[in-house]
Amino acid sequence: MTGSYFINTLKSSHAIHGPRHSLWQILLAGLPHRCGSRIATLACLLLTIAPWPPYVQADVRNNRSTVESASLIADFENSIVDSLLARLKSEFDQLPDNGLDFEFRETHATNDKLNILNYYHEQIQSIDTLRLDADRLLRLKLIGYTRLMPQQQARYASQDHALSPYHGPQVDLLRLLSNYPINPDSGLTPLLEQLTLLTHSLQQTPTVQENVTAAECLTLKGDVRKLSDTTVLNKVLRYRLAEMGLPDRIQNTYLDQFGAILEASIIPATNRFYANIDCDSRRPNAHTDPAYYQYRLRRFSANERSAESTHALGLEELQRIQQALTTQWQNLHPESYAADLYDQMRATQDVVLENDDAARQQYLSAVTDQIFDIQQAAPNWVSESPLTSLEIIAAAPLMSLYALPVEYQRPSEMLGQMVINFSESSPSWYELTAKTYYHTIPGLHQVRQQPRRLSTLLGANDDPGYFSGWSLYLTNMALNAAEEGSQERLGLLAMNAELAAMLVIDTGLHHLNWTRQQAIDFLLANTPTPQPTAARLVDEVRFRPAVMSAPYLGMLRAKQLAGDQPATAQRWRHLLAIGPVPDPLVTELQAWLKSD
Repeated sequence: MTGSYFINTLKSSHAIHGPRHSLWQILLAGLPHRCGSRIATLACLLLTIAPWPPYVQADVRNNRSTVESASLIADFENSIVDSLLARLKSEFDQLPDNGLDFEFRETHATNDKLNILNYYHEQIQSIDTLRLDADRLLRLKLIGYTRLMPQQQARYASQDHALSPYHGPQVDLLRLLSNYPINPDSGLTPLLEQLTLLTHSLQQTPTVQENVTAAECLTLKGDVRKLSDTTVLNKVLRYRLAEMGLPDRIQNTYLDQFGAILEASIIPATNRFYANIDCDSRRPNAHTDPAYYQYRLRRFSANERSAESTHALGLEELQRIQQALTTQWQNLHPESYAADLYDQMRATQDVVLENDDAARQQYLSAVTDQIFDIQQAAPNWVSESPLTSLEIIAAAPLMSLYALPVEYQRPSEMLGQMVINFSESSPSWYELTAKTYYHTIPGLHQVRQQPRRLSTLLGANDDPGYFSGWSLYLTNMALNAAEEGSQERLGLLAMNAELAAMLVIDTGLHHLNWTRQQAIDFLLANTPTPQPTAARLVDEVRFRPAVMSAPYLGMLRAKQLAGDQPATAQRWRHLLAIGPVPDPLVTELQAWLKSD
């Protein structure tokens, strides 16, 4: 039975909690630290906003009082913004936590965010923005752009949450049971709370994605039907409990608790959901709505590129990477020839793993060693902030049908996971370093935990291009220093080629109406991606428009922010700590950075 590897660190977090207040209450709450007691607050407020005596304004020989009063009023306006943003953040923190980022979500979760943002947007209208400093002004503009995101998500909610063979409650439930942390101290309570959230989502009427074929829909429906089999679900949980080494008595107690919630809510909800899936009305090879696809491109890359320009950019970037990849391969294999380079790379991969426990243990151990090497060899690219624990695990057997070759996920605030799928194809040894850097440190595990100075409201689901883009950028910065003839550099170029190709394939499928086979053929002809992985990646692009474009487009945005200045550790930490900023504000952000 495959074990897992932990890399333990500590992290402290501070949350602000408080009820929603009107702007007047926010003003009063923001003053006592400057004015003293609550009784003195109103007097201080009146003194702050009251007109000054005429002689103060007329004294042209000494305008010190005028300057001080203007400074006090500006300081007051800035403190209002600080209080407002703190309370806005506290309300976001109180929304239910979606532990594993369900593919299939309740629509009202988006509406809750939108309601909060709408309320505070109204309060912002009363603030004198002319008196704000550049930092607060940029924060208020970010709230305006952040508000646009749930507005668009609410508009396209049914399409975003539509089912496919790889995305929906049939996957979410297995992912929860396979990966959500089980702490003996808290028992199954946190896991059961997440199951309750998922059960609520099953109350929605199921919608199947337009580009799902009739055969794929029947497969999907069959997978949902399997959720009604309590034997299968209990087997998944029992596997987890046995892997933890828990005594049989505790395992049986947990299984009884799980069985009770299965019978009471999950199975009935699943059966209703299954009965409402309609495969008869599927339109085979239906094309993606152009307006919906443009929304997805904007959401997952946070820029305003059109599908046409994204496709052209992908071809241009891919050609540049291919040239470097050919040179790197020939440096390592002088006897080779460039005619069928990618076939050679696929044929000469250093390892083809057997899907057995010994091979998985070897690979997981190698990944863990890689992470320790990163922390020692590349201190400039490792955060000074303490990080949560990192777990290196193999995808559970039932999840292997749905998982990508390598994934990163955060099942809880205190744990990150790099999940490797051994079912068909694991990363080759020469790609191991690059994929480990990208998914762990200095990549996703680190970037998703950095403190953010500006856009504290946007998470990994709200701006994936920021998180995955910075992760890819830092991975490239860390590995670009590798020797020209190294395997690590070869693996980096191979990963970059695959991600750049996603821009071409994504726009090809959803804008140029490519077939699935066209996309697979393009990926195999232009990158060293293995055949089984190519098919799975293309299906991910088919059923999740624009998601796979986020890393490369996000990396280009990170490069734009970083500019041509030296890539010192202090500088990238400063840039990274800004937080997600939508593309329309990048120019203002660059000006703000220069003045900061």
